[in-house]
Amino acid sequence: MRNLLLIPILLIIFVSFSTGCSHNKPGGTSSTTGVANGIENKPSTVNEDQFIMVQKHVGNEYENNFEEFRKIMDEKQVHKVKEILNELKWEYAVRDTLQPPDYQFVFQPKDSKIKAQANLHKIWITPDKDRLVIGRGENQFAFQLTKQQSATLFEILTGIKLVK
Repeated sequence: MRNLLLIPILLIIFVSFSTGCSHNKPGGTSSTTGVANGIENKPSTVNEDQFIMVQKHVGNEYENNFEEFRKIMDEKQVHKVKEILNELKWEYAVRDTLQPPDYQFVFQPKDSKIKAQANLHKIWITPDKDRLVIGRGENQFAFQLTKQQSATLFEILTGIKLVK
């Protein structure tokens, strides 16, 4: 009986810890937007001539193997992905998981002469298959995507509907 009482307490502690992580960068500055590939993620009316390279996880569940899956060249779709990423609440956290992301993507300049540092975005599909968790860089995560944000982002990036 005593063990049954510990479960809700441990669950509350876990949820409090995972949602109570600081949203501040080390050093005290707050950030909810970022730079991808050295290029701002902020939506712009100016043609930024970027595309998105999407890779899909392949192979065994715990191997970190990816293959090129899709290129998104359409400016409106690239803009929509950036718009969604900028709406998200990014948290600094350490994700202790052995499972690699289901997909990953980077923004790339269409002009190969432009050199930009790639900021990898990683996507995990939740167990209920109705939402996404996104990581960028080494330790930034967006855990609270809405079902609509998840569905729109997943369909743009994969060409497949996110199915529950």
